[in-house]
Amino acid sequence: MLRGVAVIALAGIVLAQEPTFRAGTHMVQVDVVVHNKNGAVAGLGKSDFTILDEGKPRPITSFSVTASSPQPEDFIPLAPGVVSNQRNSRGAPLTAATILLIDRLNTPVSDQVYANRKIIQFLQARNTQDRLGIYVLGNEIRVIQELTDDSGRLDRAIKALKPGEARRLSGDVQVDSTGNAVTDSLIADTLDRLQQFVVDDRVRTVREAMLTIARHLAKVPGRKNLIWVSGSFPLVIVKPHELIDYSKHIDDAARALTDANVAVYPVDARGLIGPPAGADQAGPAGRPNCYTMGICTGTQSGAPSGIDTMNALAGLTGGIAFYNTNGIEDSIRKATEDASITYTLGFSPADDSLDARFHKLQVKVARKGVDVRFRKGYYAFGQ
Repeated sequence: MLRGVAVIALAGIVLAQEPTFRAGTHMVQVDVVVHNKNGAVAGLGKSDFTILDEGKPRPITSFSVTASSPQPEDFIPLAPGVVSNQRNSRGAPLTAATILLIDRLNTPVSDQVYANRKIIQFLQARNTQDRLGIYVLGNEIRVIQELTDDSGRLDRAIKALKPGEARRLSGDVQVDSTGNAVTDSLIADTLDRLQQFVVDDRVRTVREAMLTIARHLAKVPGRKNLIWVSGSFPLVIVKPHELIDYSKHIDDAARALTDANVAVYPVDARGLIGPPAGADQAGPAGRPNCYTMGICTGTQSGAPSGIDTMNALAGLTGGIAFYNTNGIEDSIRKATEDASITYTLGFSPADDSLDARFHKLQVKVARKGVDVRFRKGYYAFGQ
């Protein structure tokens, strides 16, 4: 049992085996959230949904709805001595599960101080009994507080967490000119390679952290929200004669998270930032784009520089990226409320589709003016 603020390294966790789907015996489950301009859409039935597996419609063979709300006071508690993995510490039914991931690896200390203050404001204002956990990303993942509905534990955990730099490699080296063109060129090339190694190391660390989180949360039932409070790093680096693409690392992380039913909600810890050079302030027909709205899904143009990785993870896992706002606490609240109504659809893969590939999924809803989010695929392994 955790007492006060415990710090647990997530080390030595065995990688879960890839899910295997056999026609007629296994089912692919897809959690779907549907929103319109007023918020989460309730009252949808199975007939309102269409699910496509690699573009082919599949019959929906199972359907359920989960709604999160403030815990009722009149719940019937468990009998003395009875323990259930579907009940919380007070014996009430379990609610949504959300992890706050505080990123020290990619966030300057000054931004961490600001983000911590906003997280405390969020915790003090929340009025639900949903389960929250607090993790920290540095050189490794640390659990500051596992999932709990105890507001006192959460408050103590975040207040005891002090901002700090991760112990990481640095490529920020300044060298004066030697006066020799050949020598200066060699030094510049060496420093460029050092800078690239540093970025590579950060990307690998984030990838491994996301894989570890996916493995750790896979045992938690239902949809999980991972709110990633972070600065940023690029998905693609363009150099004069080279393009460095980290999308494979991000895809690996996203697929592990979707297999564990984890949706990622990145929140930019930098607050208000300027638009990228040349970014339009309005989208098609003069409508605000995702940058000016401070919210994006997937990788979209017009976003501030350096958050393409956040957008990619959000889009692939069914979450949303929040940025260009000083209301970090409000962004965290919106992320926790995003899946307040979740529709779970199930279907059995066809025999001829068990090709061991990653299958793209698409979900359509027979309603106008709605935004639909869901995980983007699954592995179709057969035997």
